[in-house]
Amino acid sequence: MSSKLAKLIAHYEAEDAALTAQIDECVSEMAYGMAKRLTKGLFLVREQLQTLRSLQDKFFDDKRQMAHLRELLEEDDRNKWSDYRRRYLLDSIDALNQKIEALENAQKSAPKNPLPLVLQDVLRKLLAGEITQFYFVIDKEQNLNCVVKLVCKTLIMTIPEIRRHLSEDLFQKRQIRQIISFGFRLYDHKDKLMLFLPCSCQEEISGVKTVLAQLVFEVFYFKDLEGKTYVRYFEGGE
Repeated sequence: MSSKLAKLIAHYEAEDAALTAQIDECVSEMAYGMAKRLTKGLFLVREQLQTLRSLQDKFFDDKRQMAHLRELLEEDDRNKWSDYRRRYLLDSIDALNQKIEALENAQKSAPKNPLPLVLQDVLRKLLAGEITQFYFVIDKEQNLNCVVKLVCKTLIMTIPEIRRHLSEDLFQKRQIRQIISFGFRLYDHKDKLMLFLPCSCQEEISGVKTVLAQLVFEVFYFKDLEGKTYVRYFEGGE
């Protein structure tokens, strides 16, 4: 795990603890309006924590669910049960422990995602003029794309069909606001989100990768996009 990721997780864990304490204090003082507002912030913090922890451990969600089930089984009142029922409980806990151990072993041997390397290569091709544009396919099934095009040393990123995505609940207004916070603006009667970035050298490519990473890891939950996100382009342009 990188030190940056560890620091981010520690930061959000501290935010979680602070907000939880503030909410408890507001409830004890019957300041329910403030508690409600803080709860919204706590939801966003925990959403970000889930993403960061899943980046740290691919099987975090699965292990958390199984650990929660194990705790419920262990907390149950075994004294009320027959010997057969008690044995079934112990066997269930043992099976969950084995599954968690298997997931931890799978995490150690899981291959790294090649998408960052592919993205680096396609951005190099774009800058070198070998291609004129490419599609960062966020979700193939829903036809959700970000089109990246280079025009006169300006890189244009476009997310089309915003109205359709909203009507089909692929986007929420909160997510639109998030994307706008990255520098995008609405165009074409609010049906396109577009971002314009200077891009004339290799050093400026990192800004593009940052924005695409924000789309995948902040606007969406990256595990929901697993197997759906890829890069598509044609040599010589389209």
